[in-house]
Amino acid sequence: MGWGRRVLRLLQRVALVLLLVLFGLIGGDIPVVLSSADGGPDLYCPSPKSELTVIALGDTRTPYHPIKHTLLDAIIEERPDVVLHLGDMVADTRDEHWARFDREEGRIMAAGIPMLPVMGNHEHRGMMYRGNPLKPLFHRFPELNSSRWYRYLCGPLELVVIDTEDTFIPDGHQSFWFKRHLRSMPNGKARIVAMHRPAITGKPRYTHWHADALIEMVRPNPNYGGAGLVLASHVHNYERFQRGGSIWVVSGGGGAPAYHFPRRSDDLFKKATFPNYHYLRIKVKGGRMDVEMVRMDPEGRGSRVADSFSVVESR
Repeated sequence: MGWGRRVLRLLQRVALVLLLVLFGLIGGDIPVVLSSADGGPDLYCPSPKSELTVIALGDTRTPYHPIKHTLLDAIIEERPDVVLHLGDMVADTRDEHWARFDREEGRIMAAGIPMLPVMGNHEHRGMMYRGNPLKPLFHRFPELNSSRWYRYLCGPLELVVIDTEDTFIPDGHQSFWFKRHLRSMPNGKARIVAMHRPAITGKPRYTHWHADALIEMVRPNPNYGGAGLVLASHVHNYERFQRGGSIWVVSGGGGAPAYHFPRRSDDLFKKATFPNYHYLRIKVKGGRMDVEMVRMDPEGRGSRVADSFSVVESR
């Protein structure tokens, strides 16, 4: 067989693999870049309060897990002001997976508790709906106005949500929007940045491609607002780090198969518990955030606070 024919066959195989990844028929954490306007919307809660309770969780995409349903029941019982889902709400964009989301995670919204979504890699997976895999997500969250990044403002809280499936090049639309909002000072508000892929984790291949750039964008200094708390998921465990005045938390314990791996030496969560199915309870008052990791007992014997810390924004 000539070299020309061999090269042609190799190119055909590469093209086939790429098509399968795009259509979600095989795995692969490849970013899908979708067009979007520069400015994400600003969402406002209808009844701002001086104190808020935010529940955050991520990676609930597993079709059925007893712990997950116990976790969802506990969140509904807490009656928080808002629930922040850190991404991977579904396994992929097929209708049956979103129908499962409606039956399970949708119980939170049915109970009258607002939910805010972060775009995960599984929400991007597949090319259903004429090339826009996020169409069913935007259908369920029309307030986003089809934007993959946005801010949520409610009383003492400023939440900045970004889409880490975007390429995040320095002069990209999302990067420009992100830096513009983080450049300003929090003015005594509690500022949280929420994303799906973490910039810091003990599972290196799950780290965002532009982790160093993200860390620098978030880092506060006297002339740059930054953010005191950064939340991510993607890694199905719990981790906590500190970088340059910001606390970075990985919270991917919503029910997807748990990941066991050696903890980094700079991980501030030192307990050897596993699996860490959990959610975060965040109490916000003024510029102070009191955060608790509520861990579900894997044997179904209730829950307890397994980690806690505070972030104070005084600028």
